[in-house]
Amino acid sequence: DDVFGDSFFNAIPTIQILSLLIIIITLSNLFTSQVLMTFGCENKIMIATIVGSVVNVILNCIFIPRYYQNGAAVASIFGELTVLTISFLISKRLVKYNLILSDIVKDIISSVFMCLVILILKRYFKTCFGTLALEIILGCFSYFMVNLLLKNKTMLTVFKIIKRGK
Repeated sequence: DDVFGDSFFNAIPTIQILSLLIIIITLSNLFTSQVLMTFGCENKIMIATIVGSVVNVILNCIFIPRYYQNGAAVASIFGELTVLTISFLISKRLVKYNLILSDIVKDIISSVFMCLVILILKRYFKTCFGTLALEIILGCFSYFMVNLLLKNKTMLTVFKIIKRGK
């Protein structure tokens, strides 16, 4: 049996569910490590982590007997979402978040365009390391170009900072 054989087929939905953790933990890290630790709120990070762990354990007890590994994956998602929510609510008291709705919409449009570029490349090119590199390069390029064309203020600020550094 090879490493990528049919015996791993049942793991696909589980990995798809767990892939959400990449976004959730990244955002959670932003609020815990970058905001709460900066303000000396390590005890609040610990509380958020404990509450998230308790949610995870309770949901594991409920979901695993019926949904097996997928239940454990869903429980992990909810546990991490709990940590993210608590961390965000605490950090919101410490820092004013000035999210500009129009820039968020521009980010979403850019992201959708980037995904379309990548999907088109996947459809017409055989999957290999070179194709992956091309997808990354063209995906990033299309994301940044669409943001610039839409005059996303955040992206323009990033480019100004980069120009000043040269």
